[in-house]
Amino acid sequence: MKKLILIFILAMACTSSYGASVQFFTNEANWLAAVQSVEIFNTNATNVALADEIASPPNDLDTISRVLTFQSSNTNLSHSLQLEAILQTNIQFSRPISNSLSIGVFGGGALQNDDWEIRVLDGPGLTAFAFDLVSNNEKTGETFSIFGSGDVLLGTLDESGIPTPGTDGNGFNFLGVISSDPITRMFFDDEDGSDNIGVANFRLAEAVVPEASSILLLSLAVVMGIFVKRTN
Repeated sequence: MKKLILIFILAMACTSSYGASVQFFTNEANWLAAVQSVEIFNTNATNVALADEIASPPNDLDTISRVLTFQSSNTNLSHSLQLEAILQTNIQFSRPISNSLSIGVFGGGALQNDDWEIRVLDGPGLTAFAFDLVSNNEKTGETFSIFGSGDVLLGTLDESGIPTPGTDGNGFNFLGVISSDPITRMFFDDEDGSDNIGVANFRLAEAVVPEASSILLLSLAVVMGIFVKRTN
Protein backbone atom coordinates (compact mmCIF):
# COMPACT_ATOMS: atom_id res chain seq x y z
CA MET A 1 0.00 0.00 0.00
CA LYS A 2 2.90 2.35 0.74
CA LYS A 3 4.25 1.77 -2.76
CA LEU A 4 0.79 2.54 -4.18
CA ILE A 5 0.65 5.85 -2.30
CA LEU A 6 4.17 6.80 -3.45
CA ILE A 7 3.31 6.03 -7.08
CA PHE A 8 0.11 8.05 -6.75
CA ILE A 9 1.99 11.07 -5.35
CA LEU A 10 4.55 10.97 -8.16
CA ALA A 11 1.84 10.67 -10.80
CA MET A 12 -0.03 13.68 -9.41
CA ALA A 13 3.14 15.76 -9.22
CA CYS A 14 4.00 15.00 -12.86
CA THR A 15 0.58 15.67 -14.36
CA SER A 16 1.03 17.48 -17.68
CA SER A 17 -1.09 20.22 -19.24
CA TYR A 18 -2.46 17.91 -21.93
CA GLY A 19 -6.21 17.42 -21.87
CA ALA A 20 -7.40 20.90 -20.88
CA SER A 21 -10.37 21.27 -18.58
CA VAL A 22 -13.03 23.56 -20.09
CA GLN A 23 -16.33 24.65 -18.53
CA PHE A 24 -19.12 26.65 -20.15
CA PHE A 25 -21.59 28.85 -18.27
CA THR A 26 -24.97 30.37 -19.11
CA ASN A 27 -25.39 31.79 -15.61
CA GLU A 28 -23.29 34.88 -14.97
CA ALA A 29 -23.27 34.50 -11.19
CA ASN A 30 -21.82 30.99 -11.48
CA TRP A 31 -19.16 32.20 -13.91
CA LEU A 32 -18.22 35.08 -11.62
CA ALA A 33 -17.84 32.65 -8.72
CA ALA A 34 -15.26 30.69 -10.76
CA VAL A 35 -13.09 33.63 -11.86
CA GLN A 36 -11.12 36.59 -10.54
CA SER A 37 -9.73 39.90 -11.84
CA VAL A 38 -12.70 40.58 -14.10
CA GLU A 39 -12.37 43.25 -16.81
CA ILE A 40 -15.48 44.51 -18.63
CA PHE A 41 -15.53 46.01 -22.14
CA ASN A 42 -18.99 47.37 -22.88
CA THR A 43 -19.69 47.55 -26.62
CA ASN A 44 -21.06 51.09 -26.65
CA ALA A 45 -20.29 53.55 -29.44
CA THR A 46 -17.37 55.16 -27.58
CA ASN A 47 -15.64 51.85 -26.94
CA VAL A 48 -16.35 50.43 -30.42
CA ALA A 49 -14.59 53.50 -31.84
CA LEU A 50 -11.41 52.31 -30.10
CA ALA A 51 -11.08 49.60 -32.78
CA ASP A 52 -8.27 50.16 -35.26
CA GLU A 53 -10.76 50.03 -38.13
CA ILE A 54 -13.16 52.69 -36.79
CA ALA A 55 -12.47 56.43 -37.13
CA SER A 56 -15.28 57.78 -34.92
CA PRO A 57 -18.12 56.51 -32.71
CA PRO A 58 -20.74 54.81 -34.89
CA ASN A 59 -24.40 55.75 -34.90
CA ASP A 60 -27.15 53.22 -34.30
CA LEU A 61 -27.60 50.91 -37.31
CA ASP A 62 -24.31 52.00 -38.91
CA THR A 63 -22.64 49.29 -40.98
CA ILE A 64 -19.04 49.07 -39.87
CA SER A 65 -15.97 46.96 -40.59
CA ARG A 66 -16.10 43.16 -40.95
CA VAL A 67 -13.13 42.99 -38.55
CA LEU A 68 -12.79 44.95 -35.31
CA THR A 69 -9.35 44.98 -33.66
CA PHE A 70 -9.23 46.25 -30.08
CA GLN A 71 -5.64 46.88 -29.06
CA SER A 72 -4.95 46.72 -25.33
CA SER A 73 -3.04 50.01 -25.64
CA ASN A 74 -6.33 51.67 -26.64
CA THR A 75 -8.78 49.80 -24.39
CA ASN A 76 -6.60 49.45 -21.26
CA LEU A 77 -7.58 45.78 -21.15
CA SER A 78 -4.97 43.15 -20.31
CA HIS A 79 -5.34 41.57 -23.77
CA SER A 80 -5.86 42.73 -27.33
CA LEU A 81 -8.92 41.20 -29.00
CA GLN A 82 -10.12 40.86 -32.57
CA LEU A 83 -13.72 40.18 -33.60
CA GLU A 84 -14.38 38.97 -37.15
CA ALA A 85 -17.54 38.19 -39.07
CA ILE A 86 -16.37 35.07 -40.94
CA LEU A 87 -18.93 34.78 -43.76
CA GLN A 88 -20.62 38.16 -43.58
CA THR A 89 -19.10 41.25 -45.20
CA ASN A 90 -19.60 43.57 -42.23
CA ILE A 91 -20.76 44.12 -38.66
CA GLN A 92 -23.70 46.40 -37.84
CA PHE A 93 -23.75 48.56 -34.70
CA SER A 94 -26.68 48.61 -32.23
CA ARG A 95 -28.82 46.13 -34.08
CA PRO A 96 -31.01 44.40 -33.02
CA ILE A 97 -30.34 45.77 -29.51
CA SER A 98 -28.65 49.02 -28.51
CA ASN A 99 -24.88 48.72 -27.99
CA SER A 100 -24.62 45.28 -29.58
CA LEU A 101 -22.67 44.18 -32.64
CA SER A 102 -24.78 42.35 -35.21
CA ILE A 103 -22.85 39.86 -37.32
CA GLY A 104 -23.86 41.06 -40.77
CA VAL A 105 -26.69 43.40 -41.77
CA PHE A 106 -29.87 42.76 -39.80
CA GLY A 107 -32.80 41.38 -41.83
CA GLY A 108 -33.52 42.37 -45.40
CA GLY A 109 -33.14 38.84 -46.73
CA ALA A 110 -29.41 38.92 -46.16
CA LEU A 111 -27.26 35.85 -45.61
CA GLN A 112 -28.17 34.43 -42.21
CA ASN A 113 -25.14 32.24 -41.58
CA ASP A 114 -23.61 34.47 -38.92
CA ASP A 115 -20.36 32.68 -38.05
CA TRP A 116 -17.97 34.80 -36.00
CA GLU A 117 -14.68 34.52 -34.19
CA ILE A 118 -12.87 36.33 -31.39
CA ARG A 119 -9.07 36.07 -31.30
CA VAL A 120 -6.79 36.84 -28.37
CA LEU A 121 -3.89 38.69 -29.95
CA ASP A 122 -1.59 39.29 -26.99
CA GLY A 123 -1.32 39.55 -23.23
CA PRO A 124 -0.87 36.91 -20.52
CA GLY A 125 -2.67 33.59 -20.88
CA LEU A 126 -6.42 34.25 -20.93
CA THR A 127 -8.27 31.52 -19.03
CA ALA A 128 -11.76 33.02 -18.71
CA PHE A 129 -13.97 34.93 -21.12
CA ALA A 130 -17.65 35.83 -21.34
CA PHE A 131 -20.01 37.91 -23.46
CA ASP A 132 -23.67 38.50 -24.22
CA LEU A 133 -25.07 36.48 -27.12
CA VAL A 134 -27.78 38.53 -28.81
CA SER A 135 -30.93 37.47 -30.67
CA ASN A 136 -29.92 33.86 -31.15
CA ASN A 137 -33.42 32.56 -31.94
CA GLU A 138 -32.43 29.33 -33.67
CA LYS A 139 -29.63 27.11 -32.44
CA THR A 140 -30.05 23.82 -34.29
CA GLY A 141 -26.62 22.63 -35.39
CA GLU A 142 -24.76 25.50 -33.70
CA THR A 143 -21.49 25.07 -31.79
CA PHE A 144 -19.20 27.33 -29.76
CA SER A 145 -15.59 26.12 -29.77
CA ILE A 146 -12.55 27.17 -27.74
CA PHE A 147 -8.98 26.85 -29.04
CA GLY A 148 -5.59 27.10 -27.38
CA SER A 149 -1.92 27.32 -28.28
CA GLY A 150 -1.12 25.75 -31.63
CA ASP A 151 -4.81 26.10 -32.52
CA VAL A 152 -5.58 22.97 -30.49
CA LEU A 153 -9.28 22.47 -29.80
CA LEU A 154 -9.82 22.74 -26.03
CA GLY A 155 -13.58 22.26 -25.87
CA THR A 156 -16.89 22.65 -27.71
CA LEU A 157 -20.37 23.58 -26.54
CA ASP A 158 -23.05 22.06 -28.77
CA GLU A 159 -26.57 23.30 -29.47
CA SER A 160 -27.98 21.74 -26.29
CA GLY A 161 -26.02 24.19 -24.15
CA ILE A 162 -26.20 27.34 -26.28
CA PRO A 163 -28.72 29.87 -24.90
CA THR A 164 -31.59 31.40 -26.85
CA PRO A 165 -33.30 34.68 -25.95
CA GLY A 166 -36.83 33.35 -25.56
CA THR A 167 -39.99 34.54 -27.20
CA ASP A 168 -39.00 38.21 -27.63
CA GLY A 169 -36.27 37.27 -30.08
CA ASN A 170 -34.03 40.15 -29.08
CA GLY A 171 -32.63 39.21 -25.69
CA PHE A 172 -29.17 39.31 -24.20
CA ASN A 173 -28.03 35.86 -23.09
CA PHE A 174 -24.89 35.36 -21.02
CA LEU A 175 -22.32 32.84 -22.28
CA GLY A 176 -19.02 32.32 -20.51
CA VAL A 177 -16.13 29.88 -20.46
CA ILE A 178 -13.18 29.01 -18.24
CA SER A 179 -10.23 26.87 -19.26
CA SER A 180 -7.24 25.35 -17.51
CA ASP A 181 -5.18 26.16 -20.62
CA PRO A 182 -4.90 29.67 -22.12
CA ILE A 183 -7.52 30.55 -24.74
CA THR A 184 -6.29 31.89 -28.09
CA ARG A 185 -9.51 32.04 -30.09
CA MET A 186 -13.26 31.36 -29.83
CA PHE A 187 -15.37 30.35 -32.82
CA PHE A 188 -19.16 30.44 -33.03
CA ASP A 189 -20.49 28.24 -35.83
CA ASP A 190 -23.97 29.55 -36.67
CA GLU A 191 -26.43 27.83 -38.98
CA ASP A 192 -28.28 29.45 -41.87
CA GLY A 193 -31.57 30.23 -40.09
CA SER A 194 -33.86 33.21 -39.79
CA ASP A 195 -32.16 34.81 -36.79
CA ASN A 196 -29.64 37.67 -36.83
CA ILE A 197 -27.22 37.06 -34.02
CA GLY A 198 -24.90 39.55 -32.41
CA VAL A 199 -22.44 39.85 -29.55
CA ALA A 200 -21.99 42.44 -26.81
CA ASN A 201 -20.17 43.33 -23.61
CA PHE A 202 -16.96 41.30 -23.40
CA ARG A 203 -15.65 40.12 -20.01
CA LEU A 204 -12.06 38.97 -19.50
CA ALA A 205 -10.90 37.25 -16.33
CA GLU A 206 -8.66 34.63 -14.75
CA ALA A 207 -10.06 31.21 -13.92
CA VAL A 208 -9.74 30.32 -10.25
CA VAL A 209 -7.81 27.05 -10.35
CA PRO A 210 -6.87 25.21 -7.14
CA GLU A 211 -3.13 25.06 -6.54
CA ALA A 212 -1.49 21.77 -7.51
CA SER A 213 -0.45 21.23 -3.89
CA SER A 214 -4.07 21.52 -2.74
CA ILE A 215 -5.22 19.00 -5.32
CA LEU A 216 -2.41 16.64 -4.33
CA LEU A 217 -3.27 16.83 -0.63
CA LEU A 218 -6.96 16.25 -1.32
CA SER A 219 -6.21 13.26 -3.55
CA LEU A 220 -3.79 11.84 -0.99
CA ALA A 221 -6.43 12.20 1.72
CA VAL A 222 -8.83 10.16 -0.41
CA VAL A 223 -6.23 7.41 -0.86
CA MET A 224 -5.41 7.39 2.86
CA GLY A 225 -9.12 7.19 3.65
CA ILE A 226 -9.43 4.11 1.46
CA PHE A 227 -6.36 2.57 3.16
CA VAL A 228 -7.71 3.19 6.65
CA LYS A 229 -11.07 1.76 5.69
CA ARG A 230 -9.45 -1.41 4.38
CA THR A 231 -7.29 -1.92 7.48
CA ASN A 232 -10.14 -1.48 9.97
